[in-house]
Amino acid sequence: MAFLLGMIVGWLIWGRILRPERPEPAAQQRSPEVAPAESEQQPLVAEPVLVAEPEPEPEPAVEPAPVLVAAAAHSAPVHEKPVREKPVHVEPVREEAESVVVAAATVAEIDQIVDDLERIEGIGPKMAGALIKSGICTFAQLAASDEATLRAAIEASKLRFAPSLVTWAQQAQLLADGDEAGFEDLTRRLVAGRDEGRA
Repeated sequence: MAFLLGMIVGWLIWGRILRPERPEPAAQQRSPEVAPAESEQQPLVAEPVLVAEPEPEPEPAVEPAPVLVAAAAHSAPVHEKPVREKPVHVEPVREEAESVVVAAATVAEIDQIVDDLERIEGIGPKMAGALIKSGICTFAQLAASDEATLRAAIEASKLRFAPSLVTWAQQAQLLADGDEAGFEDLTRRLVAGRDEGRA
């Protein structure tokens, strides 16, 4: 079977190779007709013609505007007047500042110097407040005050008269001098704020 198939395939191949090719008359007849058509369709190309370009017209020269230099040169010189600065009056602020500082320092010193007036026999918180309000803040100030001044300070705060007022200056003087022993000895002798002379 294989042999027969090989024979058949070989016969077909050899038959096609050895078959003469027939010329196609239609193709040969059409070829001469196409040539003139192609020649007719070719566009006519005109030869280029050189045209001379016109020369540009020269632009008119523009004259520059005259500069007025001469007038500026002959103008009258300008004399500038010197401007005098007005003196500025500065108010002295240093004195006010110093006074404020001194006042603040004085108040601070008073706050720091206030003595404990309640150590005096017969002076309680209200009496001490009345004395400080009237300006008697230290033992030295209390020692230098007389009975009339002390009574006025008490009455200004609407307080009653204290019987021990007569010994306040004496007690304050001992405390201002720093004589603690003398102050203790005096207060030991006081009865209701008065010196009874007890041993």
